[in-house]
Amino acid sequence: MSAVGNTKNKADKDWKRTFGSTIRSSSIIGLSSTESMYFTLIKLLFVCGAVALFYLMIMSSPTSFGPECMPDCQRMNFDGQDFSETSMRNADFSYANLYAASFEGAELYFINFTQATLRDTNMRRGGFFNATMQSADLRGADFTDANLRGADLREADMREAILFGADLRGANLQGAKLNNADMRETILTDADLSGANLRRAYLQNAALVRTNLRGADLRRAHIEGADLTGADLLGALTE
Repeated sequence: MSAVGNTKNKADKDWKRTFGSTIRSSSIIGLSSTESMYFTLIKLLFVCGAVALFYLMIMSSPTSFGPECMPDCQRMNFDGQDFSETSMRNADFSYANLYAASFEGAELYFINFTQATLRDTNMRRGGFFNATMQSADLRGADFTDANLRGADLREADMREAILFGADLRGANLQGAKLNNADMRETILTDADLSGANLRRAYLQNAALVRTNLRGADLRRAHIEGADLTGADLLGALTE
């Protein structure tokens, strides 16, 4: 027998093994082979839909191990509180006072920190997935090795913040104040720093690949060893 014939026979056996039980059971209730195939596909679609629904329910869950006010914690006072290693989703801390609080090692999904006070907070190794920190007070905050990919940090005050080794790929930092910030080895690939103030910032060995630095203030910034491949520096202020 030819190789083609062997391959065809094997495929037929595999098909019968996979769908044979379905066809036999379908024959009992009077379904044709074509109808039984549709029946199998419907079952598969039902299972896939159930899995997708379960995933959406998990992702939309308001919190896990967060404060009792979850998910609505706007304008509340959490001065110095410890949220280390917690996991939260869809929480709203806008305008809240989180001065010197700790989120070390925490995993925060879709958290809203708009205009919150986060000065001197401990954010080390935290995961701030799709976080919104627009116009937040982040002066002196420590984001060492934190994950801030895709975060919204527009107009945030991050003067003297520590971002050593942090991942800010695709983050939006338009107009952010980053004076004297420690951004050594920070990953800023594809980030938007247009109009940001980076005066005297420490950017040694930072990844600024394809970073938008249009109109940014880079005067007296330390950029030794930084990778500026494809960066847009149109209108940037340098010395």
